[in-house]
Amino acid sequence: MCDHQRLGKRWTFGLISGILAMPTIANAQIVPDGTLPNNSIVRPKGELQQITGGTQAGGNLFHSFDRFNVRMGETAWFDNALSVENVITRITGGQISSIDGLIRVNSTANLILVNPNGIVFGENARLDIGGSFLGSTADSLVFEDGSIFSAKVEDRPPLLTISVPIGLQLGSQPGTIQVRGTGNLQFFDREITFATGGISGEGLTVPPGRTLALVGGNLELVGGTLRSIGGRVELASFGDGIARLNPTPNGWTIDPGTTRDLRDISLSAASGLDTGGPAGGAMQLQGRNILLDNGSILFARALSEGSSGAVAISASESVELQGSNPFDANESIVIVGTLGAGNGSDVTITAARLRLQEGALISAPSFGTGNAGNITVNAAEAVELIGNSPTTRRASSLLASTFSSGKGGNVTVNTGRLSIRDGATVQSATFGTGPAGEVTVNATRSIEVVGTDPEGTPSRILADTSISDNLSEDLLNDPSVNRDSGNLFLSTPFLRIAEGGDVTVANDGPGNAGNIRVEAGRILLEHEGKLAASTASGIGGNVDLQAESVVLRGGSEIAAESGGTGNGGNLTLATSTLALLENSRITANAFKGLGGNIQINTQGIFIAPNSVITASSQLGVDGIVEINNPAVDPASGLIELTSEVTDPTDRIVSSCGAAEDNSFVITGRGGLAATPTEILQHETVWEDLRNLIEFPEEEAESVSSFAPSSIEPRRELVEATGWRVREDGVVELVARGDRSRYLEAKIPPCGTF
Repeated sequence: MCDHQRLGKRWTFGLISGILAMPTIANAQIVPDGTLPNNSIVRPKGELQQITGGTQAGGNLFHSFDRFNVRMGETAWFDNALSVENVITRITGGQISSIDGLIRVNSTANLILVNPNGIVFGENARLDIGGSFLGSTADSLVFEDGSIFSAKVEDRPPLLTISVPIGLQLGSQPGTIQVRGTGNLQFFDREITFATGGISGEGLTVPPGRTLALVGGNLELVGGTLRSIGGRVELASFGDGIARLNPTPNGWTIDPGTTRDLRDISLSAASGLDTGGPAGGAMQLQGRNILLDNGSILFARALSEGSSGAVAISASESVELQGSNPFDANESIVIVGTLGAGNGSDVTITAARLRLQEGALISAPSFGTGNAGNITVNAAEAVELIGNSPTTRRASSLLASTFSSGKGGNVTVNTGRLSIRDGATVQSATFGTGPAGEVTVNATRSIEVVGTDPEGTPSRILADTSISDNLSEDLLNDPSVNRDSGNLFLSTPFLRIAEGGDVTVANDGPGNAGNIRVEAGRILLEHEGKLAASTASGIGGNVDLQAESVVLRGGSEIAAESGGTGNGGNLTLATSTLALLENSRITANAFKGLGGNIQINTQGIFIAPNSVITASSQLGVDGIVEINNPAVDPASGLIELTSEVTDPTDRIVSSCGAAEDNSFVITGRGGLAATPTEILQHETVWEDLRNLIEFPEEEAESVSSFAPSSIEPRRELVEATGWRVREDGVVELVARGDRSRYLEAKIPPCGTF
């Protein structure tokens, strides 16, 4: 069973457990525990529970309850003095708190609610407060002066202080926090561009600019919504240690502090976190495993002139975004952007593993004059992007884009292994008049871009410029408008692009294509894999590849091309070995402009007859293909010859005497090359023509028993001195013998033939 399946089972079990517990805890009311110097007082007034009393120390007002539950339709009203800055409430009775009504606090005071046993916010839970809200299942609250306000019975009596709360002491088994809702979350313009942004649904809301924080054990949002317009949302799933609260003018930020046991966070059933507003807010999620499922949304977009806030997601193990559910068109998405002059802020994800599937999206767009934000992923083990939405066909994507004059953001992935499959995408793009950003991938093990979706859309790493319907022809042809594509940089020991996968910088308009640079140990393109820098009519981008080996097979392609008046890009390849097989190609072509140049520096190149390297132009001047082999010294194969002429008589051991039955034999190489480095030729194949029957095995075994005296004296070769004609008409060369039967050979004078 894979990690995300086990994780899903844990969250499902937690959700069922919470649902089963609801009927029990919903019957209780708000009951003070009588542990404070000045105890809390609850006055029921129909559906209103008025809470007064408590012990005030400086700007802090402390309340302590045995049980704290607010049923649907009820209101718990903390009727505090206007001088109170923090209403600090603990629940000590050992039961989960159920909040399914309204909690109200006077003035701009912050509300802190601590129950170690767990907190459940129902579908009707609401906040009516003027400050920030912190809900926690910590054991105690820690203050700057060292004081502790504990919810554990054994820790009484409380030490009340005027100091600022700076930490949460969490036990080894902190309770779960659940937020439930209807799950009816929709982007108002979702199907087009997400441009007008916003999440519907009530949920828990704090005033604009304030902080809404949940800190505890497992955190589960099931159709729930947390909202702070232009403010901050914090989700932290910690245990066994002190989580630090860092005070800010409008609330807190949270870091793990000394906590050692991180827990899980899940958003399912179209849950949402929303900090979008005139100036987009920020959000931070921290835990062990973090899951966004079934159309859940993180939304932090600036809707006017302000810059949007940042989204930071940190998990010790995994972050997973799963796409749409089969009954709705919602994909799980994280979106940070800007609609006005302000810049989009960044999305940063830190985890051991990141997985996006079924149309899940992490996006940092710009719809105004401001620049898009950047997306940075640091995943030590792996990043996986898989497939698309089964309903909308939107690809699972990391996307930094601009739809107006702002610059597209950058996408940076640092990981052990990046896998993009079945039509998923890592992309920086411009659909407006601004330039695209850059894509950088550093993978310590491998990068794989493989396959297509069911409709044939390829898996991609892409920096591109596309033509949007709302761009006029004047804008497209305006030379002052920079619509250039961004650049791609990939660094890995192994790059594989296969089965229609695509690594591309492209420009569909008159702008220039970006550049591609790859530093790898091995590069493999197979089964129609493509690595290209192309433009419709601008200058083709440059492709620079540095690798130990580069192999193209199965109709794969490396290209730097221009389809219009622009010149083809240049392609530089430095590798020990290069192989082009099975109808593959390396091209730097143009249509009307100059063909690009191709320079290949290699120690060995292998090109199949059906594969090509070209740098051509259909209507312009062809480019140049240059193949260099700097590892070979042209002089290394030369052998120095002696300048002295050898006397043949010094090399002859004995002569072949005439008419002495001698023979002269010339021995060849038997098909072997003259030197070990010479390539064998087909016409020098060696063939053994001996009849092995003449050499029986027993004779070979008796060779060593022959005595030297049994060897017949070698007959001396003699020189032919004449010739004769046999009775059958055959002419024979002869030595001395019967002169009546042969004629001496006479050398005729020159010119007598």
